[in-house]
Parts: sequence; structure tokens; C-alpha cells
Amino acid sequence: MKKILVTGVSGFIGSSLYRFLKKQRKYDVYGIDQTLKVKGPNLFQCNILAKSKLKEILLDNKFDVIFHCAGGRSSDKTELYKSNVASTKALLGLIFDLKLTKIRIVIPGSAAEYGRIKNIAKVKETYHAIPLSEYGKSKLKQVQLALSYVNEGLDVSIGRIFNILGENTPEALVAGSMAKQINAIKKNQNGRLYFNDLKSKRDFLDISDVCSALLAIALKGKRGEVYNICSEEATAIETLLKEFIAAAKIKTYPTIEKKKSCFKSFDVIGSNNKLRRETGWRRIVSLRNGIKNTLKSYS
Repeated sequence: MKKILVTGVSGFIGSSLYRFLKKQRKYDVYGIDQTLKVKGPNLFQCNILAKSKLKEILLDNKFDVIFHCAGGRSSDKTELYKSNVASTKALLGLIFDLKLTKIRIVIPGSAAEYGRIKNIAKVKETYHAIPLSEYGKSKLKQVQLALSYVNEGLDVSIGRIFNILGENTPEALVAGSMAKQINAIKKNQNGRLYFNDLKSKRDFLDISDVCSALLAIALKGKRGEVYNICSEEATAIETLLKEFIAAAKIKTYPTIEKKKSCFKSFDVIGSNNKLRRETGWRRIVSLRNGIKNTLKSYS
């Protein structure tokens, strides 16, 4: 039975992955976070930057696989780089110092690393990434740092995740925002929906398929490689919104208003051919079922 550690286990991806792995019933799953918000066995409260505590956890448990899900988004640039880059440096640096080179390490990246995609229907992992947002820049720096440890002997792979929907999707993501607003309207049967650019297209994948892809990379992915985790389907935000409204069965169609934004939207659709070819991963949850899963979390 493989012993697996999920860092950032209280976050959206981390908690979803922890539950997904537990349901498999063939892995010994552990989790760490500086603030524990999930319930379950084998959970440690630990700040990854606290070297002595992290060292104790790593030496005592001898993990086979680590999913480094700690990190996230922040409007504070310093905090953003601390959570995404500094935490990765602390974890991988310690693993290197302890000579735990047999641990398989998978780090979730982000499609935000690519930036604006020009004249490409489905972006591949080899595309020259030029992120536009600070979040995208921090994630790219995290990935570059992680892959630099491959040359030092660590077994690291990257799962570059596109847009997520499904169970417990946070309202900071477009699908979570839709679900929250639509369920509020459904309860009152009146109101307005607020979104930015409804014409732009995105690549959405249910969180359970994201988790299965991360596991596939851990089991069959190649060391030092980056894998897109995506659906390969281009879905306009307007189409997604109509699907959400239909799934919620709202009697009176709500008024949709566009929010003013200083950011210009652009299409981001990925190719998952490399992931499918090298790991055998397949998408299971359809877009419509992913929408239903998202709505349930806010009902």
C-alpha cells in the first residue's frame, strides 16, 4: 500500500484529492496544512516553512508519493510568492537535503502559466509560456523551481490544471461564482447575475477528473515532465452560464449584467493528448454532470 502525503490539505484541490484518494481504499493517505479545516485520520497541522516540524513528519512516515497542493491565490504579491514558490522551495529543498530521492512528487500547476494563447486551437505543454497575471507568474516560477530539482535527483512531475468545476468549487472560480449566484436567485426567484466577458472560451474539467489525472501522473507519469489536465472542450462562458441556469431549473430567467474589469479575457483551451498517451487517463465526468456537482455544493 503506497503511503501518500497531500500538502495544503485544507485547500480546494488538496481536500478534494485527499477525499478522492481515501475513497480508493488502496492508499495510506496523510495530509498537512498550517490550518486544518478537513476531518479525517493522519492529518498534521504544520507550516511547510517550519523546517523542523516538516522534517519530523517526512522522516517518521517515509512517504512514497507527495502531492504538493499547498499554495493558492492572493491579491498580495508577497503572500502569493510565499505560498506558491517559497513553500515549494522549502519542501523540495528539505527532501533533497534528507536524500529522500525515491519519493514521487507531483505539483499542480495552472493554465494561467500560459498567458495569452495565439493562433492555437489546443495548447500543448511545449508552448512558450508567458503568463500575464501575477498568479500565473508565481505558478510558472513554482514549476520552473520544481523542475530544477530533477537535475538534482528528485522525482518531480507537473500537472498543469485548466478551469475546474464540480463539488466544492470555490466562488473565486467562475463555476463557483455561477453556482452561488444562481442558487441565491433560485431561492428568491428574482435577481441579477454579474459576470465579465461572457464570450471568451474556457476548458472546464470536474474536480474528480482533476484528482484522477493527478493520481495517473503519480503512478505513470514521467519524471521531469509537464502534463496538461484539461477536457479539450471549448466552452464559452455564456454557454456555461445557460447550462447552469437550465440545471438549476430557475422559473424566471435572470437578468445578466456585465461587470467592468480592467482585464481583457482570452480563450484558453488545452490538449490532453500527452496525459492520455503516457498515463492512460480518461475523462469520466461530462460538463453537464460537473455543473450539477457544482450546484449541489451551493444548494
